Amino acid sequence: MPSSQARTDREAAPRRDRGALRRTGEWCARHFVTVLVLWVAALAGLQVLQHAYGGDYSDDFSLPGTQSQEGLDVLKAHAPQAGGYSAQVVLHDADKPLTSVSDQVATAVADLGKLPDVLSAQNPLPSSGSAPPPPPDPNTGPLSSDQKTAYITVRFSVQPATLDPSYLDGVDAAVQPLRSAGVEVEYGGPLG
Repeated sequence: MPSSQARTDREAAPRRDRGALRRTGEWCARHFVTVLVLWVAALAGLQVLQHAYGGDYSDDFSLPGTQSQEGLDVLKAHAPQAGGYSAQVVLHDADKPLTSVSDQVATAVADLGKLPDVLSAQNPLPSSGSAPPPPPDPNTGPLSSDQKTAYITVRFSVQPATLDPSYLDGVDAAVQPLRSAGVEVEYGGPLG
């Protein structure tokens, strides 16, 4: 009996005895469309404010007077192909070692190196007639231990993600000899 009496008292309690959070929740439940519209308007307003007053994205890492900046300046002056931004072109052939298509790999590397904004492209295969140097760890290096997977490191003078999407047409054309030879080619890093 006391439990039914407590329930009756609670139901009969005036609305002002309920907490502010409960009253707010009840109002939101009764006016859910209005609440939804207000949330969408608030999010849109925040986007407008962010575009009007928010900062711009910048990838300028210049820190004048620091050792890191001095090192970058020396690198740019003496070995620009070692700097820049890099991306990988991943090669895989499940049926045969990539050394069996070394001519196509060399052609693809040379063609990638000729693309605009490319500083260098690194051939993952050993030069003909030499055995690949053993990597310190079998899971590292541009050529896997079974020689069926490798990656070409391509260094760019600009961030590859900022290049026009049509730039990939040139990359596709450069690696076409590999695809024609049955090698699976995928792009990693900013090219992917």
